[in-house]
Amino acid sequence: MDIGGLIRVQRRGKGQTLSVVGDAIAATGKDVCKLEKQNRGSMANLERICLFLGVEWVGLPPGSSLGARIRAERLKRGWTQETLANKAGISRPAVIRVESDRAYISTLGAVLDVVAPDIRPRKPVIRQFVKSQDVRLTPPDFVEQLVSVLGEIDLDPCSHPNSLVHANRQFFEQDDGLSREWNAKTVFCNPPYSVADKFMRKAHAEWLSGSAGCIIVLLPARTHTKVFSEIAGDADIIFLKNRMRFWSAEKTPLPERAPFSSMVMILGGDEGFIERARATWVGVFVPKRTAT
Repeated sequence: MDIGGLIRVQRRGKGQTLSVVGDAIAATGKDVCKLEKQNRGSMANLERICLFLGVEWVGLPPGSSLGARIRAERLKRGWTQETLANKAGISRPAVIRVESDRAYISTLGAVLDVVAPDIRPRKPVIRQFVKSQDVRLTPPDFVEQLVSVLGEIDLDPCSHPNSLVHANRQFFEQDDGLSREWNAKTVFCNPPYSVADKFMRKAHAEWLSGSAGCIIVLLPARTHTKVFSEIAGDADIIFLKNRMRFWSAEKTPLPERAPFSSMVMILGGDEGFIERARATWVGVFVPKRTAT
């Protein structure tokens, strides 16, 4: 299976260069090129690239990682690791490495040819989700993590009457957080996705002007957008490993997780703050540009 070729299509479709993706996974553009053209590299790097590009695979049972999903498919078929190894033309230890996400891409491809020959990246569905889920509350587990990182929240400029985020000040929809000055030491923003780009630009402008000291924005991981390219260099970003399960306006969990990955964008914050954020949220970390 040409996994690298599938990744190349996704990267180009999102307007990302080899070097940008390499920087995002703490590798080089050449490493990414080898993965795309020669299927060379590790499953660990493949996972980091998928997180950065927002690639999710369709064609395997659910699981915490690609290896876990392959194991679930093997067990569903009633196969032993030895059976899968024989069918894929590899050794049993190689199957063990695949299922524990420690194998090379070439070995992974041999296994996928057997257990998931039709595996493919999920088609983007952000537009449909935006239309029906513009009001989605930040879930309580994320709120708890947020407080442990940010501490007291001075302002939530995208609040909802039933929000689980407790901020000293709140701007609701009728207050129009896009048109008002934020004037806050700490800000958390989970904007409506239909105007997410506008709130990204607003957060950036408020931080640049000094009106806000440290801002955390929870966003869909849309690295292909113009606003992401404009702002990303000034922000520390964590591409979250697991998809979010937001809550409804009635303060109950939505029936399904968001159909795409999310990212935490941090504007401001000292080195200790960023380390605390990285220790709290699991995912791929992309630091802001350093001044030269």
